[in-house]
Amino acid sequence: MRVRTGMCSSFISITCLTGPPIAGALIQKHDGRYLYAQIFGGSAFISGTCALIAARIAKIGLDFRRRM
Repeated sequence: MRVRTGMCSSFISITCLTGPPIAGALIQKHDGRYLYAQIFGGSAFISGTCALIAARIAKIGLDFRRRM
């Protein structure tokens, strides 16, 4: 349990360290408009969701009634 928590925290730390500077650079580049930072955040959220769905399908298949 502790190893899994540590692994998740290591992945989360990378995104927490890189996400705000990237969003800030996008906002600064486009004259203070937030649209591109919102698109970046949404695409990161969708790609993370797709990765979780792919991991679940790889582990149990397409049977969504089964629990992990």
